[in-house]
Amino acid sequence: MPLSPYNSYHDERKEYYERRLFPQSFSAFQDLTTNNFNILKTNNTIKLGKVEFGDSCQSVIKLFGKPRYIIDNNDFSPIVYYYKDKILNHEIIIQFHFFENKFLCGVQTIQETDKEWRNLIYKIIKEKYISEDLGNLQNFNSKITSNNKLTIADVNSNKIILIDNVTLNILYLTGNVDHLNKISHFDFLKQQKAKKENDKITDLLLNKF
Repeated sequence: MPLSPYNSYHDERKEYYERRLFPQSFSAFQDLTTNNFNILKTNNTIKLGKVEFGDSCQSVIKLFGKPRYIIDNNDFSPIVYYYKDKILNHEIIIQFHFFENKFLCGVQTIQETDKEWRNLIYKIIKEKYISEDLGNLQNFNSKITSNNKLTIADVNSNKIILIDNVTLNILYLTGNVDHLNKISHFDFLKQQKAKKENDKITDLLLNKF
């Protein structure tokens, strides 16, 4: 008796992680990272845990171990490593996106809707990155209550972008121009490849009809 395509453990895992890919595409990435007005500034260096922008796949594996799942050539990046972490019994999904073997974008995803847990995450980020300057703190608090997107940037233009919707996604993005160009270039190459494939199909059909 043939198995349903969704009875396979491999297919279930693949679907699970593909659905959690963030951002889902380059255009979604652009929507998230452009038009970020009134960005909050921090004097502390932004990085994802101990991983710094530009670190290699091998460096991440040394720190985190073998990824739970890997997706190659997804709709946003050449390769993404998935990890899971648990803090105070709360699960966090972590994504490391690599371009030319360099970590340039990462995401921590919190799926639980527990308000106390999310407020604790905001509190930790505030204590880590926002100075004691009263105006800055007030700005941070007002942005949490008035907007579902909050952006913090360090002196190197590295950013943390918190997107608080059904899930809370915390996006870490390099500010290095050369690194950002690598992200754009990957999307350009992907579009060129898709165009060539479409042109090939069009030529084939033109010769058949």
